[in-house]
Amino acid sequence: MSKSKKNVVDPDSIIEKYGADTARLFMISDSPPERDLEWSISGVKATYKYLSKIFEHLQKNFVFVLDFDTKKINELNNNELETFKSINKTIYLFSEDIKNYRFNTAVAKLRELTNKLFKLSRQSSLFDFGWSIFIRLIYIITPHFSQELSKIGSYNELLDSLHWPKYEESLLNESTVNIVIQLNGKKKFLMDAPSNITKENLLIQIKNNSDFPIKVDQSIKKIIYVPNKILNFVK
Repeated sequence: MSKSKKNVVDPDSIIEKYGADTARLFMISDSPPERDLEWSISGVKATYKYLSKIFEHLQKNFVFVLDFDTKKINELNNNELETFKSINKTIYLFSEDIKNYRFNTAVAKLRELTNKLFKLSRQSSLFDFGWSIFIRLIYIITPHFSQELSKIGSYNELLDSLHWPKYEESLLNESTVNIVIQLNGKKKFLMDAPSNITKENLLIQIKNNSDFPIKVDQSIKKIIYVPNKILNFVK
C-alpha cells in the first residue's frame, strides 16, 4: 500500500464508524507485533459485532463484582467448575501473553473465555464474576467499552484504579494445553485440551464444540496434527 497511490486504509473513517476500541482490538488481534497488519473491513466488522454482542448481553441483570466467594466453589456444577477453572487460567495466560508481547494470542484467549461465559446462566453465581474478570482484562485494549460496561454493572469508579486480577494457582496445575487450530496454515481458533490428547479424541472434542469456526466436512482434504501444539485443516 502507498499513500501516494491513495490505496491505504484510513483509520479515521474506521474509528468514526466503529469506534476506537474496535480499531484497537482488531489491530491487536489480527497479527503479532513483528508482522505487518492486513487491514480488512470484514475483520473490523466482525470485531465490532463481537463487542456489540457482549455489550448487549450485559445490558440486563449484570453486576460488576471484584471477587468470587470461594465458599461457593463447592456449589458449582461440573460445567460451572470448568468455567471457573478457565477464568483463572485465562487470567494467567492472558497476563503472560501481554508481558511477552503476544497480543494476538492474548486476544484469542479472551475470545475463548467469552465462548464459555455466554453459556453461563444469568442465575449462576459465576455470571457476574466471570464477565467482570473479562472486562478488567480487556480494559487495557478497549477502555471505553470496558468502563461503560462496568458502569452498567453499577461500578462507578475508574477501572485503572483496580489491581490486576489474581488467579488461583492451584487451578493451573492441571495437565491441559492450548492447541492452535488452523485452516490452510492460518490460525482460526485456540482450544483447550488435555495434554497429549490423541488426534482422534481431539476431533471428537471439536465435533462437540458448537462454537468451532471451521466446518469439518468433505471439503477438508487433509488434517495435520502436531501433538499439544497445532491441528491444521487443509482444503
